[in-house]
Amino acid sequence: MKITSAQARRLTLNYQLNRFADSGGKLGVLDVINKLSYVQIDTISVVERAHHHILYNRVKDYRPEHLNDLLAKDKTIWEYWAHAAAYVPIEDYPYYKIRMHNFPNGSWEKRFWELHKDLAKPILNRIRKEGPLSTRHFENTRKTKSSEPWGNLKPAKIMLELLMWKGNLIVTARDNFQRVYDLTERVIPDHKKIELPSDQKRAEFMIRRTLQAHGLATENDINNHIKLAERKIVNTTLKHLLHKGMILSAKIDNVKDDFYVLADTDLALMPVNPFPDKLYILSPFDNAVILRKRLLQIFNFEYALECYVTPVKRIFGYWNCPLLWRDELVGMLDPKADRKSKNLIINSIFIDKKIWKLKSFQKAFEHEVSSFAAFNGCKTFTVNNINLT
Repeated sequence: MKITSAQARRLTLNYQLNRFADSGGKLGVLDVINKLSYVQIDTISVVERAHHHILYNRVKDYRPEHLNDLLAKDKTIWEYWAHAAAYVPIEDYPYYKIRMHNFPNGSWEKRFWELHKDLAKPILNRIRKEGPLSTRHFENTRKTKSSEPWGNLKPAKIMLELLMWKGNLIVTARDNFQRVYDLTERVIPDHKKIELPSDQKRAEFMIRRTLQAHGLATENDINNHIKLAERKIVNTTLKHLLHKGMILSAKIDNVKDDFYVLADTDLALMPVNPFPDKLYILSPFDNAVILRKRLLQIFNFEYALECYVTPVKRIFGYWNCPLLWRDELVGMLDPKADRKSKNLIINSIFIDKKIWKLKSFQKAFEHEVSSFAAFNGCKTFTVNNINLT
């Protein structure tokens, strides 16, 4: 299959954003998480946290309590590691058991477990007896700062998290963003009986989930969307699915790598002009932009989040959010919510001057920044710097 650059952009944006145009309420949130495979959780809160921001852009009446209802009451989602820490559909639980099976699979986790494994049983017993608990229910037994990566962190806090990764505990709610843990057997009674899918089944799951989320993807995209099988197994499984006709290979203009699409993908069904004059302020952790190499290949957009670099090295700002206009990424915006004054501060905008001068863009900009300000509990917004490129 040959795909033009414009078709590739429209296909991936249709899968990532436009198909959720009618999504609403708690069921709309669940639909987004199901179709995207996961929604990443992040702690940074200069504006609403990433998971809320991602859902705001897809669910028309989104409210943060929707997530906690799905997690705590409906138990249709859970927290685990996908591309990163994320909200994941509960139906995908069996495929993530490989991480629990391989626990501990990191050097610092192994060291901590060896040093503090005596904490595990008392913590599990307390939760079994008292019900769901969070970190605040456990005292800090650390006397001095450790030279290990966990430093001053409360030992019980780390053990709670490791018992979650191990599969003994599961997050059942968030209380002021603090995880509340319960025994997995209370949420998924038969979790120990759930069969661990084979290497090939997990690879098929990765491929299917990636293509269902993005519309088209390279092998590299698949390996970075959700990591549950080794690369060589994903490669072998791709060839197997191609041979069976379940997926098709595709080439995009001027892109060296091969892409893959589901066999029933029909570009002819895509509307000619599916993207209205709408502006999206995307979270740096939005599913549509999280695979950075993909952005360069499909959108010719080079992007790196700058909160992780020293201020002197920043060009676009601490929380530089990509701007999506129609079917192109056209610039970046660095916002910060001043919650005391209820003012959304736009520290800087970097954008193509031809785009900035369009009346249709200005109208969309005014509408979206006002909407985004309200979502962040702000009544006004201020733009400090505009950089036209």
